[in-house]
Amino acid sequence: MALTPLDIHNKQFSRSFRGYNETEVDEFLEQVGREYDQALRDNAALREQVEALTAKLDQYRQLEDTLHNTLVVAQETAEEVKASAQKQAELMINQARLEADQILQEARARAEQIERKYNELLNSIKVVRARLRAMLMAHLQLLDETDDLGAAGAGAADGVTKEAAAAGEPAGAVAAGQRPEGMTAP
Repeated sequence: MALTPLDIHNKQFSRSFRGYNETEVDEFLEQVGREYDQALRDNAALREQVEALTAKLDQYRQLEDTLHNTLVVAQETAEEVKASAQKQAELMINQARLEADQILQEARARAEQIERKYNELLNSIKVVRARLRAMLMAHLQLLDETDDLGAAGAGAADGVTKEAAAAGEPAGAVAAGQRPEGMTAP
């Protein structure tokens, strides 16, 4: 059981012969009681102050924890945003590379197609030239042959004209190769 100022004030001592001076003891007990009472009040005030400071400290600790958690969340969010942006950038770069590769492949395929067409056209031109050359050569040969026939046929044409005149046909018809019926070529 705790000692109170009232216990000190009401304390009674037994009397003995040649004991202490009763007045001095009473005054001393009165003084001790007052000081003890003051000490208890000071102690209670200090306890209240400690409780108030402890409550404030708890508030500050909660605020510190909240700030710390907010900072951690902000850092995590920043890292997530950074990672997301990095991932997005990598995806965009990869997409751009794929599109560039596709464009290059299409351009190469188109260039190969154009080159094939060009080579086909060159071959067609060579074939046409060769055919034209062969046709021209054949016509030149034919012209040469007709020139040879023309010189040899001039005398024969006179004979055909005479035959036609004898048969009563016009000379132009015989010269064009139209023979009267029953007439054979010389």
